[in-house]
Amino acid sequence: MMHKDQPQINNPPPASRSSLTLTALMVAIAVVLGWVSIVVPIAGIIASFLYALPFAVIIYRFDLRWGIIAILAVTVILAFGVNPVAAGLLSLQYGILGLFFGQCFRKHVRPLRILVGGVILSAVLLIGTLFISVWIAGLSWDQLYATYEQMAGSMIDTMVESGGLQGISAEEYKSVVMGQFLSIIPAALVIYSMLIAVIEYAILVKLLRRLQYEVPALPPFESWRINWQLVWGLIIAIILNALARSFDWSLLIQITANVIYIYTPILLVCGFSLFVWMWRRILILPIKVIMIFAIVFSLKIIFKFKR
Repeated sequence: MMHKDQPQINNPPPASRSSLTLTALMVAIAVVLGWVSIVVPIAGIIASFLYALPFAVIIYRFDLRWGIIAILAVTVILAFGVNPVAAGLLSLQYGILGLFFGQCFRKHVRPLRILVGGVILSAVLLIGTLFISVWIAGLSWDQLYATYEQMAGSMIDTMVESGGLQGISAEEYKSVVMGQFLSIIPAALVIYSMLIAVIEYAILVKLLRRLQYEVPALPPFESWRINWQLVWGLIIAIILNALARSFDWSLLIQITANVIYIYTPILLVCGFSLFVWMWRRILILPIKVIMIFAIVFSLKIIFKFKR
């Protein structure tokens, strides 16, 4: 038996008859969030990120089986009540991510592994959802390209009218922008997936702690560092990119460039983490001022190089 003074940990209890009641409540919340996500334009963006939370709570509270039952029930309700295609895509992109986070928290997986796995899964689901959407709509990639070209043309016309282009014609600018956009689409999708996974993780941690469940915390921000495997991955990508440019291998150039772009937010976060670590340990004010000027100057060089 447990001693009176021994602290109790609020871990998820085994499933019982209360499982059905809580699952029904979470299903109702998920249905409301799904309806808002599909029907309401602006609020739907926020509701989409919250859509995964009820399923994660069900899994953490009970088990994976109840989470799968819940997501199937919500998808069927939204399919008959709103739109079957939108319901399926919503559950595919965000609902499965909620199942993953809930199961990881239930199994007490390390936070960084949860985030890495969430980013990878989010990227796969996002790309899969995109392909399914294009297939269901009966569109071709040429039609999507034509749609973007039309949108880009409208933006360029606006810039020309406002005098935003200097030393370059509208057609040249349009060609450059289109080429750059198409070449970094994979990196943009992965970076967006990173954002989805991080937001989902942060909201879910807050919610579970609010419900007084034990959730492992991330390491202090100032201790975040990029491991040696990722460092060597970046080095190899840079070497291959330089090699591809020397021999004009266009496919390898695009692949390595996307890999380097994917590293950008990771390096920015780790760099800011190092800055915070140094800032808290350096007590000399002139050195702190030099640090600020060095960061501003570096950012100025980076943005000037990109232009």
